[in-house]
Amino acid sequence: MTDLTELLNRASDGEVPVPNAADDLTRAKAERHRRSRRRSSWGAAATAAAVAATVGVMALSGPDAGSPDDERAVDGGVVLLSQPLDAGPYSFDSTPEGWHVLDNPHPDFVVVIAPETGDQDPESFAGKLVIMMSGNRPSGDPVEYEGRTFWVLDSGSGHTRITTMTRPGEPEGAVEIQFPSDAGWSEETMLEFLSSVEVGEGAQPGLG
Repeated sequence: MTDLTELLNRASDGEVPVPNAADDLTRAKAERHRRSRRRSSWGAAATAAAVAATVGVMALSGPDAGSPDDERAVDGGVVLLSQPLDAGPYSFDSTPEGWHVLDNPHPDFVVVIAPETGDQDPESFAGKLVIMMSGNRPSGDPVEYEGRTFWVLDSGSGHTRITTMTRPGEPEGAVEIQFPSDAGWSEETMLEFLSSVEVGEGAQPGLG
């Protein structure tokens, strides 16, 4: 007797349960449904991960990513800090990083700002910023900046002078700044720096 014949005989006597085709079909459908749900979950998870990665890249590469607070890098490498600077009768809205006001015996006539390293002699203007009132008429190339006219004059001797008229309510006259051409300043930087100056009472025009 073959194994198949024996199994059929035992099944007819009730010894071996006969598989139910309907139950098998139900179990197959349930298993297929479970697999489909798992595949859907994996796909959703992968999509969410991809979206998160994209958002992360956008956040890192956005306009605010890594931008410094309260400071601006300007042409030539000079950085203007958003900190007030007082220099005798003059005050500024920003401070050049690494530069400081030198003590001098004539603060009402001239203010000298120098790098923290190098020559610290206030009587020597080479390589320094020099701010003063001027009794002379402005000369040079006119440039409009923030609603005011500035005159830019390249001296041809290693420094440039920018002049503008004082504001209403300030001592009447012209205020000018002289800056070295090779110290990391640019014309745009100096226009921004000079436009923020406020000339207080006590500022006296220099001679010459």
